[in-house]
Amino acid sequence: MWIYVCTAVLAALLLRNLYRGTLKIKDCQNRYVLITGCDHGFGRKLAEKLDNLGVHVFATCLHSSSVKELSEQCSSKMKALVMDVTNEDHIIKAIAFVEEHLKEKSLWCLVNNAGCLSPQVVFEMATKEDFRKVMNVNLFGMIDVTRAFIPLLRRGKEGRIVNVSSMNGRFSVEASPYSCSKYGVESFSDGLSFSLSPFNITIHTIQPGYYKTEMTNGDKIVKEIWERWDSLDERIKVVYGRGFIEQYCESAKKLYDGFAVDDSKPVVKAMTHAILGKHPQNRYVVGRIAVFFLRPVSLLPFPIAVSCKLIAFHLVFFLTNKSCCRFHSVYGFLQ
Repeated sequence: MWIYVCTAVLAALLLRNLYRGTLKIKDCQNRYVLITGCDHGFGRKLAEKLDNLGVHVFATCLHSSSVKELSEQCSSKMKALVMDVTNEDHIIKAIAFVEEHLKEKSLWCLVNNAGCLSPQVVFEMATKEDFRKVMNVNLFGMIDVTRAFIPLLRRGKEGRIVNVSSMNGRFSVEASPYSCSKYGVESFSDGLSFSLSPFNITIHTIQPGYYKTEMTNGDKIVKEIWERWDSLDERIKVVYGRGFIEQYCESAKKLYDGFAVDDSKPVVKAMTHAILGKHPQNRYVVGRIAVFFLRPVSLLPFPIAVSCKLIAFHLVFFLTNKSCCRFHSVYGFLQ
């Protein structure tokens, strides 16, 4: 009997959560949302979707050409402007621009979406400048923009901040600049939720799996890897060998072009729900790989989690290369 009771309770809770997930806030057309990184990818698609829903959108872009495109393609509620999240002067000008259009109203939501990648190489091939560049955009830029726009969020009785993170911010097997920055985003988001709770400003993180964007273009990634290889110290080249980098590039291209998901609608849907949903989640894990593999693995004891992820990634290398002996010997698999 208790089995039936427990099943009924679980079913009721599931239906309740599904129903709550469909509810949206009222007066969406009167809300103001600022999104960073709207040149392409998730930010661009989110800005266009919110504009179609009638939301007032401030879309910040790195390039003036993107500002022109958004201004021409979207409604009059779309206000696009140039803002480099690492440039203090740009942020100050953006605040003035937003305040001018808000007048006495408040900013409903800030979406920290702007991000970048460094060359996708192993740790010994990465430079300090790689770490500095990625951290400046993905973490410090997010912190600076958030600090600048909190007063406008605080004008209202409530507000939201949506930070785009990554599953790399929960678990990583490579000490890459990108993973380090996303771990920082997770920590920043957790701490910020406590800091801003007295002002009824909630924090929501988006953790996508592998999706195709401008940053994850296979050809671009391979080009950057080869450029880094050409500039490496000869001692590092001797350790890894040209055969390793050839297989690494081939597998990286197939991983990003073949395994990465082309349809980014689930990510944009999650971001939209975090902004307009009546009962938003604290974290949105998006994508089958993220939901059914990366998230469960991240909860395992660290040694087991590392083994699971390494096996999975090396399986990809085996599937995409006829000979991966050099790759595995470097990582100690075929000693």
